[in-house]
Amino acid sequence: MVQQAVVDAVTSRLTGAWTTTPIILANDDPAPPASGVAFVALQFPTARETFIAMAATGSRLMRENGTFRMVVAVPRGGDADTGRGYCGTLAALFRLQTFSGVVCFEASPPVENAGDVAGYWVLSISVLYQFDFFA
Repeated sequence: MVQQAVVDAVTSRLTGAWTTTPIILANDDPAPPASGVAFVALQFPTARETFIAMAATGSRLMRENGTFRMVVAVPRGGDADTGRGYCGTLAALFRLQTFSGVVCFEASPPVENAGDVAGYWVLSISVLYQFDFFA
C-alpha cells in the first residue's frame, strides 16, 4: 500500500500545477464532473516496500517503489491531440522530478484504456517513483 506521504506529495504537486481540467482524487465521486468536460483522475495502483538498512526501531530505512497513474478523459469526437497533449504535459510535470522526498523516474507514453467511460476517450500515463522512509 502506498505511503500517505507519497499520496500527499503527488496530490499537492498535481493540484498545484494542473488547472486545465478538474481532478478526481481517491475518495471523490468517480463519475465525470459534468457532461462534455475533460478530467484527470489520480490513482496509486502499485507500491512495494523493501528493507534497506538495519538500525534501532523507528530508524530502519525502508524504500517504497511504486507507480502512480493519471487517467485523462476527454470528450469523444474532439481532437485526439488534446488527450495526448494533456498526457504529455502531465508526464513532464513528474518525469525525473524530486519533491517532498518522492523521486520520480520515467513516465509511460499514453495508453488508450479499453475500459471506456461513456462519451469519453480515455488515456492514461503512469510514473515510476521511489520514496525512502523510516520504520
